Amino acid sequence: MSERAEKYEAFLDDLAPIVDGDAAAIERHADFLVDDDEARDLRHEATAAADRVREAGADFVMPVDFEARVLASLDEQASLDEQADLEDDADPGRITNPGFASPDLPSSSGVRSADAPAAGTLAKTEAMPARSDAETPRAKPDAAAETAEKGTKRRMGKLLFFPVAGMIAVAAAAAVGLLVWGGDDAADPAPQVASAGLEGTLGVVERAADDGQSGVSVQRPGQDGFVALGAGERAPTGSVLRTDARTRARFSLGDGSVVVLNHATEVALTGEGPRALDLRSGEIVADVAHLADGPNLNIQTPTGAVEVLGTELVVSATDEMTSVRVTRGVVAVRDRGGARAEVRAGEEGILRPSAPPSVAPVTDLSSSVAWSELGAIEADDDARSESLAGIGSLRARRPGQRGDQERPLALASHKVTVRIVGNVARTEIEEVFRNDGDHTLEGIYRFPLPPDAQIASLALDVEGRMEEGSFVERDRAAQIWRGVIRNATPVARRDDSEEFIWVPGPWHDPALLEWQRGGQFELRVFPIPAHGERRVTLAYTQTVQPQGARRRYVYPLAHSNDASTQVGQFEVDVRVAGADGVSPRGYALSTRQEEGATRLAMEERDFLPKGDLVIDYALPGGERDLRWWTFRGQAAEAPPEDSRERDREVNDLQRRLAEDDRPYVAFALRPELPRATERRARDYVMVVDASQSMVGERYDRAVALTSRVVREMDRRDRFTVLACDYQCRAMPGGLQGPSAQIAGATEEWLDSVEPAGASDLVAVLAEAVATAAGERRDGRELHVMYVGDGTSSVGYRRAASISAETRGLVERERVAISTVGIGGDADTMVLGAIARAGGGHYVPYVPGQRASAAAMAVLETSYGASLESPRLELPDGLSDVAPTALPTIRAGQEVIVVARMDRERVQGSVRLHGSVAGRPFEERYPVELVPSDAEGNRFVPQLWAAKQIEQLQLEGDGSDRGRIIALSKGFGVMSRHTSLLVLESEAMFRAFRVDRRSSVPHWTGDEDAEAGESDGVLNAEQQQVGLGGLGTMGAGRGGGGALRGRSSARAR
Repeated sequence: MSERAEKYEAFLDDLAPIVDGDAAAIERHADFLVDDDEARDLRHEATAAADRVREAGADFVMPVDFEARVLASLDEQASLDEQADLEDDADPGRITNPGFASPDLPSSSGVRSADAPAAGTLAKTEAMPARSDAETPRAKPDAAAETAEKGTKRRMGKLLFFPVAGMIAVAAAAAVGLLVWGGDDAADPAPQVASAGLEGTLGVVERAADDGQSGVSVQRPGQDGFVALGAGERAPTGSVLRTDARTRARFSLGDGSVVVLNHATEVALTGEGPRALDLRSGEIVADVAHLADGPNLNIQTPTGAVEVLGTELVVSATDEMTSVRVTRGVVAVRDRGGARAEVRAGEEGILRPSAPPSVAPVTDLSSSVAWSELGAIEADDDARSESLAGIGSLRARRPGQRGDQERPLALASHKVTVRIVGNVARTEIEEVFRNDGDHTLEGIYRFPLPPDAQIASLALDVEGRMEEGSFVERDRAAQIWRGVIRNATPVARRDDSEEFIWVPGPWHDPALLEWQRGGQFELRVFPIPAHGERRVTLAYTQTVQPQGARRRYVYPLAHSNDASTQVGQFEVDVRVAGADGVSPRGYALSTRQEEGATRLAMEERDFLPKGDLVIDYALPGGERDLRWWTFRGQAAEAPPEDSRERDREVNDLQRRLAEDDRPYVAFALRPELPRATERRARDYVMVVDASQSMVGERYDRAVALTSRVVREMDRRDRFTVLACDYQCRAMPGGLQGPSAQIAGATEEWLDSVEPAGASDLVAVLAEAVATAAGERRDGRELHVMYVGDGTSSVGYRRAASISAETRGLVERERVAISTVGIGGDADTMVLGAIARAGGGHYVPYVPGQRASAAAMAVLETSYGASLESPRLELPDGLSDVAPTALPTIRAGQEVIVVARMDRERVQGSVRLHGSVAGRPFEERYPVELVPSDAEGNRFVPQLWAAKQIEQLQLEGDGSDRGRIIALSKGFGVMSRHTSLLVLESEAMFRAFRVDRRSSVPHWTGDEDAEAGESDGVLNAEQQQVGLGGLGTMGAGRGGGGALRGRSSARAR
């Protein structure tokens, strides 16, 4: 039996307790569930079935003689089963029904009728009739049934183990023909607003501590101090609400609005108007109810006021600044002097005491509101990876044990060292794993990285010295690791089916870091001795994206009161060079100034995280349209002349990279796009992939995401939904307005669709574009959003061909096509190509992300202005450019482009072409590139290599694998084809024929960088395009429109 089969057998035996939420059972199979799609789908389906049965039996009253009757029935059934077994033995050809479905029931396989169109053709979109009460909801594939046919009656009993009361209730419901699916569609009573002001009721509280404290307090009118407030308790008008530094809380207001308070936030229900709040400090997310005949909600802050009309927004306030980020609708901000500005969805308004209101685009609305989703993870969220958020998932097992998930392994210390220089950051993490058990363990640590981060190094403490890892071809590194673990495994437990590499010797101290999928990485460390510790350091680099007029670095940490996230010793050391207004958020860090930099620090024993660590800062002089860095010097490592590794192709490619002494350049491009003076309504055609590849959890996640997108849409927009494989079925009603009730109906309709059949991406996109065009109205933007895995089994299948066909579709009809990737194995190359060709954006629905946050990430791509079909012309003298094709650029978004310099000095203009709102757009940025040998610019070669690898992975068909490995090993950048492997000594590296990394220095972030910068041209014609005209969208630069053309090369 293979290792996977053994794990699956053990998983099936524990499925019932896993469904019941048994922590020990879940822990035993956590790794397997992350890695195995079939097991994950089975757990998902079984959990969903259990939940439905449990809900159906909520009102059941147990008969007094119930237990005796059930036992008697079981005895009778056992006798019948024995007789059936005897009959089966007598007639081996007999087919038996395992009992999961009646053979008399109609098939739910989703097979089309004989007159359905053949694969590869596109039928006219057919309206799916509304489901009647008598129809059965979508029968999801029953993986449990399929498994039971191959298994034993003992296991079948476990798969069907649900609360008995629920089973009887289902029978009762079936007898009377009543089965409730979904919520009550009855309209809620219209909210009433007292003329004296708002009152609030405390709902969900989420506290990052297990000390029994409330964390929420209130000062009611007439009281001298604050008292604890419990869930369900009311705060009358005139009360002041407060959360402490570890608590978030949701309040329902009397007008139907919902306000969520972040840590250390104080809000007053002032009573100074019928709908008035005073945000004195902290941060809130407000989902404001629209009252047709009521007044607007007003939020006062220390630096101004916000007027809101039926929208969702994030407001944070200090004595020096108010930030207002709008996720839906429009708000008006006013400073204390009365100056006013309008802020729309996808924008941030800033109020300062000494400046007029400013408005800038933002590109991270989903992360801005993600913290406000309080309470237990919802059924439509990706629960399997929830533990990966923040500090990561730490597990252990004894060598050779299958599914042995022991938990005496603890995180003894966690030290974070961050170095930020301008647009780039380096993060180094030092962790000490402690084994409190009696057995030597293999430690398994899974953790997420930011989307644009690149692993830079790995080191393991071996007898007091830190051994650096080397980049090794992925399969070979895994085989070496398995060889070490196999040698430490008792002979009786060894798996002879695995491929491994082992050289006899006293070797026992490896560490392995591998990319898993999405943004997830896995670090394995062995051995962690009984009652001992092991220390590991790893580092990654990333570009820090702009957020309005500032930059925001985020180190992800959990928000939990779970002791499993506790760290014995936690330390943070941050240095931000060449920046203004550096401010930490989330934690109290000490701050001091040193020459050219701000230093932040924190140290805490028995640390329990309470959410992300955030560092906000501004670049000196504000943001610029274009920044660049150059570097000249040895950057790539050549393989040794007597290389131990036998892949000659990789060695030759790596040697040529090291011999290439041309300088490097990296551009950070952030064009100043026009801003529409009027918000245009949008029409969305949501295409949900309902082909065979989406069966199971993928389809359910797609359904949940689509429903949540509808729920979060602006109420002035319209949408329709198509469920497609190689042909499409349309949700009844055509284009309609969004609401919570309609979102529920959307989910119910999609649940009635059985995913099956082949998939033809081009055909379904053509149908979606035709649907959008057929409903076109003047003045409304058209957006097609594909939600699926990007797999095409018929029709066009190559990314280049699909891209060309997509480009033809959008050229014929004025429509933008965006894509959302579902699942860790979604075809990002195809989905990205569709989005680029379609003038839209690609958004991954990443592991661990809540459906609400993913929905916001999807919607915000359509907010504000975007530069479509962008083309970049670089001056002569630059080559080896990556990326070769730019994505659609949103207002406020920064794009990194890298190249090599073919001569000592390059002078000329960078030209950016494209279209905004259907009108031509062009900017020119004068540049003068001179190679720099500043140590602070050493990040440029690694950035060039990372972008080259990304380009090759997106375009490649496997033939570029050698070049990807050579780039990874030469420049010290992780790829999907390489892993970082640490061996205990030079002797072990030599024995296993692994080349060690040389002494070529790498970027540390401790030195200042030298940067050039330039602003471009936006002529008068381009400033007045689109509906109502487009004005320049500032990003901390002030006005716009004049030829500034300033170019410099200054230290940063």
